[in-house]
Amino acid sequence: ISIIVDFHAPWCGPCRFLGPALEQEVARVKNTVLVKVNVDEAPNVAAKFQVASLPTVMVFRNGKVINSFIGSRDKAFVKKFVEDL
Repeated sequence: ISIIVDFHAPWCGPCRFLGPALEQEVARVKNTVLVKVNVDEAPNVAAKFQVASLPTVMVFRNGKVINSFIGSRDKAFVKKFVEDL
């Protein structure tokens, strides 16, 4: 199982675009879960993973980060990113 973690904040404009795109693509694939972390509500989690820019997306498998990206991306990128896991 792959766990995609979307580090976001309500005031982050690019996050508002990326979040729904991730949700849509994760719903289409098996063995992948999306976890959304609001960095304003969980600053300790963001600090633990050294999140300095938003949005930040990390993919975990077996407790380790296997892929990530920073910044908003278009739907085609998000689709390929999720499908390639």
